[in-house]
Amino acid sequence: MLVTVFVVGSTFLLAWLFSWPLVRAGLLAPVVVAVTGILAFWGLVALRSLHDASRPRQAVAVAVVVLVILVIAQVVVARAGIDLPHEGF
Repeated sequence: MLVTVFVVGSTFLLAWLFSWPLVRAGLLAPVVVAVTGILAFWGLVALRSLHDASRPRQAVAVAVVVLVILVIAQVVVARAGIDLPHEGF
């Protein structure tokens, strides 16, 4: 029951957020559920690894540094005017 409520709710939320027709959001609902499941799984793995780490603060610091480097790289690419290929629906 809870999964059904999540799928229906996320479908309507997706349609509303991206101004998509409800049919498109409904077709993408399995993808949303799969991605959410994968993110939840890897989030739990990360939390378990952090819990088992001998130096959890150092692990968090490394993760934050990596994320900051990725954000800086994205800003540099955007400011340099480099157009990365992308495909729309």
